[in-house]
Amino acid sequence: TRDGSLNSFFETSLAEIQNGHLLACFRTKTGQYFTQSADGGKTWSTPTPFTAHPNATNTKADLARSPSGRLVLAFNRANAGRINMCVALSSEGGETWPHYYVFDPRDKPGTSYPNISFGADAQGNYNGFIYVAYDHGRGKLAPDYTKEITVAKIPEHRIVEGNPTSMRYIVSK
Repeated sequence: TRDGSLNSFFETSLAEIQNGHLLACFRTKTGQYFTQSADGGKTWSTPTPFTAHPNATNTKADLARSPSGRLVLAFNRANAGRINMCVALSSEGGETWPHYYVFDPRDKPGTSYPNISFGADAQGNYNGFIYVAYDHGRGKLAPDYTKEITVAKIPEHRIVEGNPTSMRYIVSK
């Protein structure tokens, strides 16, 4: 914010809502906040808190637009702590987030720093999978010493249908 009252680390992600309209999500001391731009990023609305789901304070989230057209937000779905790594989907430009899935509920030692990507087939067409890379156990000491980079592969349609599932892969340890 302009007065700096919400400032924490400057971890912002954004997605296009429609032609020239952008939605940005950023980390604050009190949780995730959103702001919008109707002019391609020249000016921004007053930031508002993300209240559709519990979201941890002082943690990074990632926002992206799926090739399906939905917005995807990856975040820690908890009132406090870096636990319950989740994706939420919006078909209304971020107005509502009715579909969500906690794909990694581990709380010992916790998960954080999500980054979203989308799968493609050999021709480059979207294959329906959301990929979220994130860490598990960052900065922890024994006995919680895991320090893993994990990737979750999540079928987008299964979240919308209310029957979510995922596969997790450890890519670095």
